Amino acid sequence: MAIQDHIVHTNVGELSSALYTYFLGVYGDEELATLAASTTVTDLCAQAAVMEPSARRDEVEAA
Repeated sequence: MAIQDHIVHTNVGELSSALYTYFLGVYGDEELATLAASTTVTDLCAQAAVMEPSARRDEVEAA
């Protein structure tokens, strides 16, 4: 998956679905795709939780 340099507004459900579809294509296994998608969402949430408050405010203001 290529890293994008722009913000895309979505919700967790849409993100989970897109990641599942991506990983299903990569691995060809439903259980592995589910695990990879959920792990990725968890990692993204954890990263967002530890961001500095000023960084989050800057992102919101930029949007």
